[in-house]
Amino acid sequence: MKIKILSVLFVILFIFISLIGCTSSISYYSYDLPGHNKMGFSYLNGTQSEAIKAKKGQTIVLNYETKVTKGDLSINMYDPDKKDVAQIETNSIGTKEILAKKDGIYHMKIYAKKARGNYNLKWKVK
Repeated sequence: MKIKILSVLFVILFIFISLIGCTSSISYYSYDLPGHNKMGFSYLNGTQSEAIKAKKGQTIVLNYETKVTKGDLSINMYDPDKKDVAQIETNSIGTKEILAKKDGIYHMKIYAKKARGNYNLKWKVK
């Protein structure tokens, strides 16, 4: 009997630890393809990240469209040194061009806090 109780507690603890730090979402639609991340959501909470490889002198061209009707959503681009090099305004449409000042992986981070809305992000490296 003790073994069964301990086994159940272990499984519950494992599931709880596995879920810590996960992004929680209720999506209408979502897809993440190379160079394209699009999502519509009634609830999004957490952080997502996209890695973009660029060489010094190349330009990362980011086309975006965001709409948030509830909560908070922010999108930032970080260079290989984790310096914030670009921010995307919420409820906007546009293009950002980020010049790579060094070789490496640039990270686009999508931060959401109890957000409702959608975003469409497309990027390419020139």
